[in-house]
Amino acid sequence: KQILCAANLQHRCQAHNCKDFASDIEFVYEERTKTSKAKTVIRHVGDPDDFILNTARMHDAKHMQGLQVPVQPLDMNLAILEGAAREI
Repeated sequence: KQILCAANLQHRCQAHNCKDFASDIEFVYEERTKTSKAKTVIRHVGDPDDFILNTARMHDAKHMQGLQVPVQPLDMNLAILEGAAREI
């Protein structure tokens, strides 16, 4: 009973421009049996330890709350000025 919950981590592929190559395929296993179905393999590049925590289906979020990074509050006036400057 030492495991509190499962966590799903995803590599930040968009930030590192990870690609899938049509020439790199692997066969799909179903119920430990190799099928004739194939899928492309994504080759991760960049920092292999750069992950985000996937919280979309997290049932035990209370165990992860202590890991969150504090959010820095935005300066509303500065945000409006920067947004307006980008539109001009």
